[in-house]
Amino acid sequence: MKCLETRKRNGMKWRRYVTEDGLRVVTYEVPESVLKYLSRATLSLALKRHNDGLKRRARDAQIHKLLREGWKTTAVASKFNLSDSMVRRIKQGMRDGRSP
Repeated sequence: MKCLETRKRNGMKWRRYVTEDGLRVVTYEVPESVLKYLSRATLSLALKRHNDGLKRRARDAQIHKLLREGWKTTAVASKFNLSDSMVRRIKQGMRDGRSP
């Protein structure tokens, strides 16, 4: 990941990154004294959801790339072990401007 910028807002430092896949990510530095008030279960669940979202966005970016290269929907679905309808949904999102 490459850091694009670091700023401070409302007493918290935040950074904008871009990954090798071209996905943009924003992170915030939170003081440890604040984290003490959150449960570990809440933090681990939130981190898992974040990582799952990053993986899904990276997968969708690869699917968009293959579809732009002319791959058929069924071939892409087979490559990523997805249903044809899921690939069509991702393709529709690409048309609607919701590309990652």
